[in-house]
Amino acid sequence: MGKYEHAPQYYTTKLKASSLVNSPQSNHRSLASTYSNIGLVCYNRGEYAEALEYNQKALQTESNLLLSNLPSFAITCNNIGLVYDTTGEYDKALECYGKALEIQLNSLSLNDPRLIAAYNNIGAVYRKKDECSKALEYYEKMLGMQLISLPSDHRALAVTYINIGLVYNKKSEYDKALEYYEKTHEIRLNSLPSDHPSLVPAYCNVARAYFNKEDYHKTLENLGKTVDIQLISLPPNDPALAATYCKVARVYVEKKEYDKALRYYEKAFLIELISLLSN
Repeated sequence: MGKYEHAPQYYTTKLKASSLVNSPQSNHRSLASTYSNIGLVCYNRGEYAEALEYNQKALQTESNLLLSNLPSFAITCNNIGLVYDTTGEYDKALECYGKALEIQLNSLSLNDPRLIAAYNNIGAVYRKKDECSKALEYYEKMLGMQLISLPSDHRALAVTYINIGLVYNKKSEYDKALEYYEKTHEIRLNSLPSDHPSLVPAYCNVARAYFNKEDYHKTLENLGKTVDIQLISLPPNDPALAATYCKVARVYVEKKEYDKALRYYEKAFLIELISLLSN
């Protein structure tokens, strides 16, 4: 648990002190902040029910103090949304994220970077719910802000491009998915060595899009680059390498090149067998 192990004891002690004193309004705000801090610690410890409880106490305290139009209230709404998001309660998460965004739109400038995070949170939940049009709506709002405020090779743009690509892949719009995957790939290639492990997800996403388009030559080309990097960066019997071999084998099955498919399935099986025996 590391740095979070003793944090609840500290904040609980502080909370008791804040609660027992008949303090002015500024201290009541401190009480809301303490609730929020305890909620954050509980969230990072994976104690989601407790995180929700303390964040809701923070929200109630802020509501009682008529702070519901301030950015701090939006942060609390966002924290509650994050708990619901993590536990898979997506409709509740959207309600909280939406409330946070509404407050931020009324209290922040239109180019404030906190809006980028809000759009991302909502877009990500809609993607998880397979509501692709809604996901794209929010991802594109976020992208519009990023294109204005960030350099064209910024890593955050690469993440946004890949998220948009994943949505288009879900919509079976594989050419559009490829367009955004390639944008991600270009940014990472320009900032990383050609054999950097962080390039593996990009190659895999591009390969998947080409596979869905039944362009097996391009699929194998990108999976081959994935294997090349993994052979350098991973232990020889790493399960991730076995997973890539299985993907290559599946492509050869689709191409009806069964001998090659068998060869790669055997490579994957050998890795899995060695891994099983070593455990």
